[in-house]
Amino acid sequence: MKHDQGNDRRWALVLLFASGAAGLAHQVVWTRRLVDVLGASPETFSRVVGAFCIGLSLGGAWSAIRPAVPAIAWRRVAVAELAVALLGSFVLAALPLADALRSIPGTGTGIRWGLPLLLILPPAAAMGLVLPAVLSALAEPRLAVRAYGINTLGGVGGILLTVFLSLPALGLLGAGLAACGISVSIGLTALFLHRRRLATNPSACPTTTPEGSTDIGQLPHAGTLAFASGFLVLALEVIAQQQFAQVTINSHFSSAAILAVVLLALFAGSWVIQHWESPAGSGRQVGKILLLACGLWLCQPIAFLLLRPGLEIIPYELPPLRYFSQVGLLSALTLAPGFLASGLLFPLLLRTAPSPPIVARWLALNGLGGWLGAEAAQSILLPVFGLWQGLLAVAGVYLALGLWSVRMPARNASAARWLRCLWGSVPLLLAGALLILWRPSGRWPLVHPAPGERVVEVVAGREGVVATVVRDTNDWRIVFNNTYTLGGSRAKANQERQAHLPLLLHGDPESVALLGVATGSTLAGAALHPEVHRLDAFELSPLAARFARQHFAP
Repeated sequence: MKHDQGNDRRWALVLLFASGAAGLAHQVVWTRRLVDVLGASPETFSRVVGAFCIGLSLGGAWSAIRPAVPAIAWRRVAVAELAVALLGSFVLAALPLADALRSIPGTGTGIRWGLPLLLILPPAAAMGLVLPAVLSALAEPRLAVRAYGINTLGGVGGILLTVFLSLPALGLLGAGLAACGISVSIGLTALFLHRRRLATNPSACPTTTPEGSTDIGQLPHAGTLAFASGFLVLALEVIAQQQFAQVTINSHFSSAAILAVVLLALFAGSWVIQHWESPAGSGRQVGKILLLACGLWLCQPIAFLLLRPGLEIIPYELPPLRYFSQVGLLSALTLAPGFLASGLLFPLLLRTAPSPPIVARWLALNGLGGWLGAEAAQSILLPVFGLWQGLLAVAGVYLALGLWSVRMPARNASAARWLRCLWGSVPLLLAGALLILWRPSGRWPLVHPAPGERVVEVVAGREGVVATVVRDTNDWRIVFNNTYTLGGSRAKANQERQAHLPLLLHGDPESVALLGVATGSTLAGAALHPEVHRLDAFELSPLAARFARQHFAP
């Protein structure tokens, strides 16, 4: 029986959709499990996403160095998906593993940094093998854009199914095992396709990776652009999550809805490139895409604040369906246009890729950029530039890259042409730097005070936006991410009571530990007991601790 390439193509697209769904289902479950170990903070999100991106990058790098030949490519897909299921199951045991590691002195910082890498990087690296191997199995590099888009769309389905179905119905462990089951099913299906290929007509399957004839000479900086695409998209996603945290309740439902919209926009970008009629790959086309992304991201804060004036909170009293429809509509109107433009760049590069190893190389660079972008946004852009200036900084990078791409000479250009291009790029880079330092957004809101309330101080840090506000009644409060009150001076007696009750029940306390400082009232309640000789208080937010000392000492 003759080998059916068209049937293989249909199977490949189905498996790529399922693999994307399983991959994002795993990521949602892994994030929830690591929250139990590392705390519910933006750092946990960035660490999980970072380890995920590093793993995907390593998988892509291995596929570029040791590409799967078409004759055994389905077998690599099978091994990779079965490895995802096996290694991903270990993440579900993160709690006992962390407890065992904490018993070793001096491992606190190592757990925060090392545990996500130890648990998430190996299965994510196995995931990174799948897309290049499927393209090798099909021996059709021109399908790279469609394959990437289908895989991304599957991720949207995985997020929605996990957040709204498997997590509520099965719990965290059940949802994790269900994701592992999907990965096992994909692996077994790929193994079936491998054996069918060997049984039907093995001579029809090439034993070397094919090289295409697409000319990529027009994009000498394609690797740089692949890296930049991942860096900028993940940096924007971290900033967007922080933006929406100011107007939504602190819930994984809200963050998952935003992530789903981001992935849908990236899928739409790949669909546009897939149906792009003109020849793809010129520096001018790349420059236009980057400049379009710059313009849309410059407009994004304006659109966001027009729809939520002054960071007005979406009422959490709304029924669930209405609440999530408002979150989805807000993210669709304010995030989808920018991410659609940003999502055009990488598929445009994939469309020029001549072979699966080149696709794998660019996937590796894209994943590496994604990890560094998430870390840079969390550690540098948000703490240094703030919520709105951080977005301007990313738009400035798009501007500089766009102008650079338009002016970039071809690979075979003379040295003098390259020097003229670099010298001519200096004012463009200076313009990008001025855009970053442009500070009209300093007057833009970071907190939405209630009627009769005044903002005393507000700071954006790694943990989010923390503010001290005071009412006309002299009621001082700390507000976290505009939606969550950490405590207030008028509630001092009730907050002190949270210390009195357990200490009185104990009868003779000498040392006390408190989780959370906030305004310090519960801590003060414990200090009122003369028999207490030692107090240890732990606060996740350095800004909240500083505000407690600065504004609530009286």
